[in-house]
Amino acid sequence: MEYLTVHLHGHSFWIVGRGGLNDGDYNEKLHSSLLNTNVTKRDTTRVEGKSWLALRYVADNPGVWLFHCHVNWHIPGGMGITLIEGADILQKEAESVKDIPCHPKSSTTNQGDRNKPMKELKLVKDEVKR
Repeated sequence: MEYLTVHLHGHSFWIVGRGGLNDGDYNEKLHSSLLNTNVTKRDTTRVEGKSWLALRYVADNPGVWLFHCHVNWHIPGGMGITLIEGADILQKEAESVKDIPCHPKSSTTNQGDRNKPMKELKLVKDEVKR
């Protein structure tokens, strides 16, 4: 394959360097002259086949973000990574909302009871005989 298109969710990034087709892995002695700081910001770019890409982004958006090849069947083959950013912030947010009452239409087993926390609604739903 001559090139692949890759995309980062949740952020834009700067491409600070890239190798050419069949350039192999990044090697500082061979490729450092290709690095650049005067670059365009984007969220999708291409990577030449059997080559490398150096990018930079600001980690200022807590969440779980996917960086992946746009050829979807490449993802199960390992051409995608999950970036967990601000895990401590995400944990605090999850703990702060765990007992917020559900919307009355969010549970078919307990509609209208706004005072039951989500975890209790889940237990009620699991106990319903099918």
